Amino acid sequence: MSKLQKATSYQDITSKLGEPQWYDEYKVPRYSEFTPNQIAEIYADEAALVLAQCEHCHKQFKIAFSSDLLESMSAPYNALKNHILKNDMYCGSPPNDTCFDPAAFPYGLMPIKVPEYWCISPQTKQWERDSTYEVPLQDPPPPPIDQHTCDHEEIKIEDIWHVIKCAKCNAALWAKVKPSEAQS
Repeated sequence: MSKLQKATSYQDITSKLGEPQWYDEYKVPRYSEFTPNQIAEIYADEAALVLAQCEHCHKQFKIAFSSDLLESMSAPYNALKNHILKNDMYCGSPPNDTCFDPAAFPYGLMPIKVPEYWCISPQTKQWERDSTYEVPLQDPPPPPIDQHTCDHEEIKIEDIWHVIKCAKCNAALWAKVKPSEAQS
């Protein structure tokens, strides 16, 4: 799985080459078509390309994930396919060249779907694609709103985009909230 860390800026590269096709596990921009042979983890036995959306700007990115055999054998729940099946994909922060602002509230990437999943075949020792794990992970968030009204109250929303729930009707809202409220 991706490590928890701030993504390095590759603006010197992206400013010359344009929008990458995908990013590896460390958010390094990649410009060729995705193949598991190009992921960062050389000992990986699983690889997936995950479509994710920034919680702040709603831009979508393709991010590579991988897991290695030793990690999967020592803790089977760490196998990438198990995270996919449990809809438990943590994508971390968006690539630093996009909307990431270290001074701002830390936004993350919401996983949407797995368009490609690959694993090393025990028989051939080669990468093979397995569409069993190419699944939607969750729906992308609804478009941002500026207020929520139900029959009992109106919530004014401002400052930061964040997921909140209405205290009365428990409706999940993708909304702007005050920074002090977003911490809870």
